[in-house]
Amino acid sequence: MKALMRVLAVPILLALVLSGCWDRNELNNLAIILAAGVDYVDGMYEVSVQTIDPSQTSKNPKGIRSAAILYSERGPTLIEAARKMTIKRSRLNYTGHIRLYLLGESIARRGITEALEVGFRLPGIRPDYYIAITRGYTAKEILSLVTPFEQIPAMDFVKSLAISEAVWAPTTAVRALEMQQILLSDSRQPVLTGITVIGDFRKGQTAGNVKQPKSPAEYRYTGLGVIKNDKLVGWMNESDSKSYAYIHNLVKSTIASTECPNSSERFAIELNRVHTSLKPLVRNGEPAMKLAMQVESNLAEVNCDIDLTKEASIAKLESLMREKVKDVMSDGIRHVQQQYGADIYGFGEAFYRKYPKQWRTWHKDWETRFRELPIEFDIRYRIERMGKNKNSVKSNPDKGGRTEWR
Repeated sequence: MKALMRVLAVPILLALVLSGCWDRNELNNLAIILAAGVDYVDGMYEVSVQTIDPSQTSKNPKGIRSAAILYSERGPTLIEAARKMTIKRSRLNYTGHIRLYLLGESIARRGITEALEVGFRLPGIRPDYYIAITRGYTAKEILSLVTPFEQIPAMDFVKSLAISEAVWAPTTAVRALEMQQILLSDSRQPVLTGITVIGDFRKGQTAGNVKQPKSPAEYRYTGLGVIKNDKLVGWMNESDSKSYAYIHNLVKSTIASTECPNSSERFAIELNRVHTSLKPLVRNGEPAMKLAMQVESNLAEVNCDIDLTKEASIAKLESLMREKVKDVMSDGIRHVQQQYGADIYGFGEAFYRKYPKQWRTWHKDWETRFRELPIEFDIRYRIERMGKNKNSVKSNPDKGGRTEWR
C-alpha cells in the first residue's frame, strides 16, 4: 500500500507544478493592442484602441486591408468603455503589449490621474508604455492617422518619440512607471510631450496619405505640456522645453546655433554630452539653486569668417554658445516659474534631500517659493571637434579669396 502511495504521489505533485495558467486565452481570441487613447466627450469617456490585423503583417498578406484596426466606445468609466467594444468585435482586448497611451487634451485639462488609473491598477498592463498628450486633435483622431514608415501607426509614433528625445531635446519620452513615481511625489510636477497633426487631416486618414512622396498630413511632436495639481495648465515652447531636457540630463544629442562673432551669419554645433547637477543653496535663510553644467560639443556648420586654427577663435565660439545655453536655460525656467508656478524640474526634491529640516517648512508654500527662487549658473562649455576640415570654404574678405583648408 505504501509503495502504491509513493507511485501515485509523483504524478499528483507533477500535475500541481505543471498546471496551465488559470486565465489563459488563445491568440485567435485576442485583439493585441499597441496604442490606446482616451477623450472626454459629452460627459463620457471615449476609449480608442489601435489593434493589429495579424494577417496583414505577414510576408504574404491576404487581400488589401489595413494592418491596424481602430475601435472606439464610450462609457461612464474607462474599463466599461473598453469592455463594451466586444459588442462589435469578436476578440477580447489584450493590453500586455501596449506601447503608447494618448491623453486627449480634454482629459488632460480635466485631470490626468483618472485616465491613468486603469493602467496603473490592472496587472496585465506593463508600466513601460509611453504617455503623451494630443494638441488640437482628439486621441481618437491621432490614432486614425495613416503613417508612412510603419504599417502600424502606433509603432511609428513610439519610434519617433524615442528617437526625437535622443537627438532633439524639446521632446521627452515619459513612461508610465516614471509618471507614477512623479505623481506620488509631493515635490515635483510632471510634463508630457504633445502630439498634433499638420496638413490635411482628412486625407491623412486615408491610404492615399502614404502613396505619394509628400504626405498630405503628418503627425508632429510639439512642446511639453505642464501638469500642475493633476491638470494640464499650459504648454512650453520648443526653446523652453530644451531647458527641461538639459536639467534632467535627457539630452544625448541635439543641435544649437547662434550668431557669429561680429556678424549676422550663424554657426551651429552638435551637443553630444550635457550633464547638469542641481546644487541647492541657502542664502540668508532662503532657498536658492545653482545649476552646474558641463557641455561637450562638435562644430557642425560654420558660416563665419573666422580662423578656426586659432585657439582664441574657438574660445570665442565657446563663449557665445555658453551664453546661448544660459539664455535658453534662464528663459525657460523663468517662464515656468512666472506663468505656471509648477516645479517640473525637481528643485523641491533636491532641497528635500539636502536640507530635510528646512524643507518641512518650505514645503507648505513651495509654489510661492519656487516662483521667486533665484537661479545661478555655472556652465563649462567645450568644443572638442572641428569636423573633417577646420576653416570654412566660404570666401574670406580679409584675404581676398577662399580660406585655406587645414
